Amino acid sequence: MHKDGAFRQIPRLPLSPIEVIRRIKEQTHIDQTEAAHPYFGCLVEWTGVLQSYSRLKECIIVTLTISEEWSWLINLSLIPEMLELVQQLNKGDVVRFRGIITDIGSLNVFNIDYVEFCDININQA
Repeated sequence: MHKDGAFRQIPRLPLSPIEVIRRIKEQTHIDQTEAAHPYFGCLVEWTGVLQSYSRLKECIIVTLTISEEWSWLINLSLIPEMLELVQQLNKGDVVRFRGIITDIGSLNVFNIDYVEFCDININQA
Protein backbone atom coordinates (compact mmCIF):
# COMPACT_ATOMS: atom_id res chain seq x y z
CA MET A 1 0.00 0.00 0.00
CA HIS A 2 1.17 3.52 -0.77
CA LYS A 3 2.58 5.38 2.25
CA ASP A 4 -0.11 8.09 1.90
CA GLY A 5 -2.89 5.49 1.91
CA ALA A 6 -6.22 6.90 0.77
CA PHE A 7 -4.65 10.25 -0.13
CA ARG A 8 -2.70 8.88 -3.09
CA GLN A 9 -5.48 9.61 -5.63
CA ILE A 10 -6.11 13.20 -4.49
CA PRO A 11 -4.26 16.07 -6.17
CA ARG A 12 -1.61 17.46 -3.84
CA LEU A 13 -1.40 21.26 -3.78
CA PRO A 14 2.28 22.27 -3.74
CA LEU A 15 1.52 25.75 -2.36
CA SER A 16 1.69 27.14 1.15
CA PRO A 17 -1.44 28.78 2.61
CA ILE A 18 0.11 32.20 2.02
CA GLU A 19 0.79 31.36 -1.64
CA VAL A 20 -2.84 30.26 -2.06
CA ILE A 21 -4.06 33.53 -0.51
CA ARG A 22 -1.82 35.56 -2.81
CA ARG A 23 -3.04 33.71 -5.90
CA ILE A 24 -6.68 34.19 -4.93
CA LYS A 25 -6.12 37.91 -4.36
CA GLU A 26 -4.33 38.24 -7.73
CA GLN A 27 -7.50 37.11 -9.52
CA THR A 28 -8.96 40.62 -9.72
CA HIS A 29 -11.19 39.86 -12.72
CA ILE A 30 -13.38 37.51 -10.61
CA ASP A 31 -14.57 37.62 -7.01
CA GLN A 32 -12.51 35.87 -4.34
CA THR A 33 -15.11 33.16 -3.77
CA GLU A 34 -14.89 32.11 -7.40
CA ALA A 35 -11.09 32.43 -7.40
CA ALA A 36 -10.90 30.01 -4.44
CA HIS A 37 -12.91 27.21 -6.10
CA PRO A 38 -10.00 25.53 -7.96
CA TYR A 39 -8.38 24.77 -4.59
CA PHE A 40 -11.38 22.89 -3.15
CA GLY A 41 -10.69 19.16 -2.95
CA CYS A 42 -6.91 19.53 -3.02
CA LEU A 43 -4.69 17.74 -0.54
CA VAL A 44 -2.46 20.01 1.50
CA GLU A 45 0.26 19.39 4.03
CA TRP A 46 0.60 22.58 6.02
CA THR A 47 1.70 23.82 9.42
CA GLY A 48 -0.18 26.09 11.79
CA VAL A 49 -0.09 27.31 15.37
CA LEU A 50 -2.85 26.04 17.64
CA GLN A 51 -5.26 28.68 18.89
CA SER A 52 -8.22 26.67 20.21
CA TYR A 53 -10.53 23.73 19.70
CA SER A 54 -14.27 23.19 20.03
CA ARG A 55 -16.04 19.94 20.63
CA LEU A 56 -19.25 19.66 18.64
CA LYS A 57 -21.66 16.74 18.55
CA GLU A 58 -20.47 15.44 15.17
CA CYS A 59 -16.87 16.64 15.09
CA ILE A 60 -14.03 18.56 16.71
CA ILE A 61 -12.94 21.87 15.18
CA VAL A 62 -9.30 22.76 15.75
CA THR A 63 -8.38 26.36 14.89
CA LEU A 64 -4.83 27.20 13.83
CA THR A 65 -3.21 30.43 12.68
CA ILE A 66 -0.98 30.48 9.63
CA SER A 67 1.57 32.95 10.97
CA GLU A 68 1.76 36.04 13.12
CA GLU A 69 1.73 38.37 10.12
CA TRP A 70 -1.37 36.87 8.42
CA SER A 71 -4.85 37.06 9.93
CA TRP A 72 -6.01 33.91 8.12
CA LEU A 73 -7.10 30.89 10.15
CA ILE A 74 -7.23 27.19 9.40
CA ASN A 75 -10.15 25.19 10.80
CA LEU A 76 -9.49 21.45 10.95
CA SER A 77 -12.54 19.22 11.14
CA LEU A 78 -11.70 16.06 13.09
CA ILE A 79 -13.66 12.95 13.98
CA PRO A 80 -14.83 12.80 17.63
CA GLU A 81 -12.45 9.91 18.32
CA MET A 82 -9.51 12.33 18.03
CA LEU A 83 -10.62 14.27 21.14
CA GLU A 84 -8.09 12.56 23.44
CA LEU A 85 -5.21 13.62 21.17
CA VAL A 86 -6.54 17.17 20.80
CA GLN A 87 -6.92 17.56 24.58
CA GLN A 88 -3.17 17.04 24.93
CA LEU A 89 -2.48 20.13 22.81
CA ASN A 90 -1.91 23.64 24.16
CA LYS A 91 -2.32 27.04 22.60
CA GLY A 92 0.88 27.87 20.74
CA ASP A 93 1.75 24.29 19.78
CA VAL A 94 2.94 23.96 16.18
CA VAL A 95 0.89 21.39 14.29
CA ARG A 96 1.77 19.93 10.90
CA PHE A 97 -1.21 18.22 9.29
CA ARG A 98 -2.45 16.74 6.07
CA GLY A 99 -6.02 17.16 4.83
CA ILE A 100 -8.36 18.26 2.08
CA ILE A 101 -9.51 21.84 1.49
CA THR A 102 -13.32 21.84 1.61
CA ASP A 103 -13.86 25.59 1.64
CA ILE A 104 -12.02 28.89 1.72
CA GLY A 105 -14.22 31.37 3.53
CA SER A 106 -14.48 35.05 2.82
CA LEU A 107 -13.81 35.62 6.50
CA ASN A 108 -10.17 34.58 6.01
CA VAL A 109 -10.60 30.91 6.92
CA PHE A 110 -9.40 27.70 5.26
CA ASN A 111 -11.66 24.77 6.15
CA ILE A 112 -9.84 21.44 6.03
CA ASP A 113 -11.44 18.00 6.43
CA TYR A 114 -10.18 14.40 6.37
CA VAL A 115 -7.33 15.50 8.61
CA GLU A 116 -4.32 13.50 9.67
CA PHE A 117 -1.72 14.94 12.05
CA CYS A 118 1.83 14.55 10.74
CA ASP A 119 3.82 16.21 13.52
CA ILE A 120 3.11 18.19 16.65
CA ASN A 121 5.67 20.34 18.45
CA ILE A 122 4.50 20.89 22.00
CA ASN A 123 5.04 24.42 23.25
CA GLN A 124 7.07 24.15 26.48
CA ALA A 125 6.06 27.60 27.78
